[in-house]
Amino acid sequence: HKLNSLTRGFSKLNKVMKSLCVNELSLWPRFQQIIQDDLENLLPKNNVIEMFISLTPCMKAIQKALVDCVEACLKELKAMKISLPDLNFPDVMSDVLESVINEYLDPIFHTLTTKAKQILSDLKFFRKLSKYLLNYDCVTFYRVLDTFRNNDVNNVSGWVFLPCGESLFRHADNRLKQIEKKKEEKKERSVNGVEEEMGMEESPKWNILSNVLSEIMEGRDVMDPGRV
Repeated sequence: HKLNSLTRGFSKLNKVMKSLCVNELSLWPRFQQIIQDDLENLLPKNNVIEMFISLTPCMKAIQKALVDCVEACLKELKAMKISLPDLNFPDVMSDVLESVINEYLDPIFHTLTTKAKQILSDLKFFRKLSKYLLNYDCVTFYRVLDTFRNNDVNNVSGWVFLPCGESLFRHADNRLKQIEKKKEEKKERSVNGVEEEMGMEESPKWNILSNVLSEIMEGRDVMDPGRV
């Protein structure tokens, strides 16, 4: 899709080459053995450790709600008899959606109804939410959702009233009201020896990052105990 973007619209390849005063262009795909050999010689040979972050129950519920919202919008878009290729959730979350809009809908965008344009805008919004869920804290994520709901004064986004939309807002709100149970040393403060405190959900990546930094500091102390 990145290569296709050079051949259409205002960024055609011939215009780019003309602007750069380039007469010839060579494309070298990474799957060719000669390219792989060169990259292996250039890149540092360090061990790469992959860490997978487990999502919290609320984050998993939000992801499921986003999938359901996307499927509902795509179903509604198909009902409008708009000529589009089959799209799914991964397509909407990637650059495929932008490519489809540019290739299929740009020539007829002025003929689309307000509802169709709103659905396309909602699909882009879901893509943004999917990234925000992993990158931002629960407060920022909820603020984005709440701002969208307050700005949608004309109720043009129908997914807000669907069960998946209600689930999205509900679980985003629940992330701000997590109940933490802590054991108490003094039983006088609690009958069961457990105290419940309200708190916000911590992003899972911070715990992983904290562990990585601790390992780095421990390794540094072993190599140079006197270093501060």
